[in-house]
Amino acid sequence: MESKSPRWMILPVICIVTIASLAWPYYRKFFVNEWRERLVSSQPVIFIPDCPTVSANLTCGDKFTIAFRRQESNRWCMRVRKNTETEEFESCGVNIDAWDFAWFWRALTIRNVRLYWSWRGRVLSAPNQTAGWLITPENLARRNAHPLAVN
Repeated sequence: MESKSPRWMILPVICIVTIASLAWPYYRKFFVNEWRERLVSSQPVIFIPDCPTVSANLTCGDKFTIAFRRQESNRWCMRVRKNTETEEFESCGVNIDAWDFAWFWRALTIRNVRLYWSWRGRVLSAPNQTAGWLITPENLARRNAHPLAVN
């Protein structure tokens, strides 16, 4: 009986690696929370509340710019700016990985409203109550440059 050559044994491994490398960009979002990675790297994220709003502290049409920064003590500070105001609200000692009802929904507080956000960028104010969306400043600028027209 003839044994298989080692070259033929490695062929399935090469096929699996090739398929995985082609599929990774499309399925990366299921394994890596890109919103969290953006916040951890101190890049800003914009929260846009849904209309009608779920809280008196969040007004329809407002935009809240959120940015995190790491302190020397490895604790996080969260800065929130409403619309184009020059004044920012900052709170330190924030847990960037906080979660309450599900490990894949992260939590943060804006204007005394506890909000939960997912890897998709959807924001909830309670487990079943939608509150808005996260968007990057770059995508918001592109969206504002090409508004939709409704006839």
